Amino acid sequence: MNGSDSSARRALFILGGLLSVCALVSGLRLDDDSYQHFGRSVHQLGTCDFAALLTDVWNKPVPALLYGVPGLLGIDAARLVSVALAVVTAWLTLQLCLQLVPEALRGARWTYVVLFATQLAVLKDAFVTMTELPAAACLALSLWLQLVKRRPWLAALAAGMTVLCRVELVPVVAFMGCMFSVDAFLQSAAPRRLGVRVVLPVGLALLPFALWLLAGAFIKHDALWFGRESYAHLRRWDLPGLLRYNVLSGLPAVATPPALVALVVGCVQAPRLIDPSVPKRVPALLFGVLGIHYLLLNTLEVFPEGWEGVPSGHAVAAINARNYTPTAPVATLFMALGVAAWVRARSTREPRFLRVLGTAGSVVCLAIVAGQWNAHDMLVLELALLALSLAVAAFALRGWHAGAATRPWCWVAAAALAAALLIRPFFWYPTRWNDRRSEAVAALAQLVGEQRPALVVQDIASSLEVFGRLRGVDATWSWAMHFPAQLSAADAGTLVVVEVDATGQLLGRYPATLRAELASRCDELERFDSEPTAPWLRAVDRLASRNQPLHWVAYRVR
Repeated sequence: MNGSDSSARRALFILGGLLSVCALVSGLRLDDDSYQHFGRSVHQLGTCDFAALLTDVWNKPVPALLYGVPGLLGIDAARLVSVALAVVTAWLTLQLCLQLVPEALRGARWTYVVLFATQLAVLKDAFVTMTELPAAACLALSLWLQLVKRRPWLAALAAGMTVLCRVELVPVVAFMGCMFSVDAFLQSAAPRRLGVRVVLPVGLALLPFALWLLAGAFIKHDALWFGRESYAHLRRWDLPGLLRYNVLSGLPAVATPPALVALVVGCVQAPRLIDPSVPKRVPALLFGVLGIHYLLLNTLEVFPEGWEGVPSGHAVAAINARNYTPTAPVATLFMALGVAAWVRARSTREPRFLRVLGTAGSVVCLAIVAGQWNAHDMLVLELALLALSLAVAAFALRGWHAGAATRPWCWVAAAALAAALLIRPFFWYPTRWNDRRSEAVAALAQLVGEQRPALVVQDIASSLEVFGRLRGVDATWSWAMHFPAQLSAADAGTLVVVEVDATGQLLGRYPATLRAELASRCDELERFDSEPTAPWLRAVDRLASRNQPLHWVAYRVR
């Protein structure tokens, strides 16, 4: 970076520093997928079980290597890898924005970093070990190599690595490979070796996935192994579920209202705003990547068959904010173009833009209402922040503090950051010295280590699976709805662990028949009640629900 990039350099430095602190002091989240990814990766590499690493469709090979190698030194080292990935992805996104946004409409460069980082799932997962952020890094690297460095072959290969982070992105990667091939064809000045130039990007984009399939088939002796073990499948289509659970209702959990308004405006205005020096096919590439991914989230179900019966069982991918993270760099590009549209409208007094802005605000308002339908306290807050974002846009259009071209950028970025801190401050997780859930999971792990049953039926923490495997115990996380069937087939000595409330009653996620079956077939073995949180911590813990005292009861099958 040169001297003009000082604001971006400071923003990246601050982002990396804050995320590093979060990584070092945040609770271990032993009941969370992030710890399971860490545990699996370290176990597979520490035991040199490369066959398991290559065929683990849930953990995926690239995150396993990224987190497993430094994870051998401890979870802090693995988490710092996520911090580095977040900073690098933010930098790549910044470079893409500078490439596509016309120079006359660009704002302070720190604002691009903020727009990327304040996407809520990015902010949450940027200091823990999850698979979505490595996928975003690969996607951003691919677009940077293609649009900035003009290296289509390397860009295609980088795109292909995205699949080894998130398997459901195969259609997105195939589309990117095709677009890179079109680009190679249009840029080729000579017919010599034209076929190779056109075919190679598609082949390189699909090569990592093909090699993964072949390696798994060789290890499993089953050519169809991937389809049998994949967790992604098409949702069951029904109109009520589609209207209630879709991408639109999931967006409020992805970005705060100021950023969402910018995203919608950017999508509408992108073809007119992207720098004229950029080829006209680039908007098609960006729209395709974002559109295909969002369509996949709307049509794929990432949990086992049969889960559609629970309240959020329709298109779980669409309402799970972290599933949007792989395309967060592209979403940031459209947000940046949305803010650029405000800057241009302010300078040209473009009346049509007011209609676009009103439409965007209406779409975001609808998304917020749909996403927070059953959470009225959050709905009020989200609507207040939507009003804030529209007020920011109004200031920009009126020319408030006229003469400062970057003023709208600063306002929008500041509003997005303030909203992120107000709505869901994911960085404010329980600390390691105040993590009640981790204490409960650690106590359960101690019990499993002492008893060493052949089977543990539990839904307290997925991290117990790796812990149990190291001790010859099957402690695989299970759905609560399956407890009765597992209990009826369990042998004597099986451990069954259920979560209860402070009065000892089973939580609502368990079937109503489970209590009677536990009483008839099991003996109570141990009970755990975590210590209540200190009053002063409850006063400052904005995620107190995440850190409520946890109670479990362990039973042994007779």
